[in-house]
Amino acid sequence: MKLTQSLLFVLLAPALAAQADMEQRPTGGMPPERIEARPEGGFSKSISGKWNCGEFGTMTLNDKSGKVTGSYTYKKGSVTGTVKDGVFRGTWKQAKGKGQGSFEFKVSIERMTPAPTNLRGKWKNKGEADWQESTWDCAR
Repeated sequence: MKLTQSLLFVLLAPALAAQADMEQRPTGGMPPERIEARPEGGFSKSISGKWNCGEFGTMTLNDKSGKVTGSYTYKKGSVTGTVKDGVFRGTWKQAKGKGQGSFEFKVSIERMTPAPTNLRGKWKNKGEADWQESTWDCAR
């Protein structure tokens, strides 16, 4: 009997230890709001590249150590700003002085990849205190 108990302990101990190290999930039968993937080798923080921004068209960004410049196709607009603590903040303007203001994007990874996949943003016109109701969301 003692041999069986010892053998059972030896076989189950690694599984119990692994289970203890697993992330706890919320209870109540509901899945967590978001599970973040963590690829081997870490994450890329750069948001350089092309982004599909829906009604705002394609946005092309150049991120050099957190200082970002770029353009978007809607009314030949341009953006400039910085990325800090996962938030891209800055200013936007349209060609020929048609409009300008500020924006704030949350940079996120929403699928299995080591690079940012989404910019979830808000914007406002210069001189306005409140953000617009419509969002400025981009994905790649």
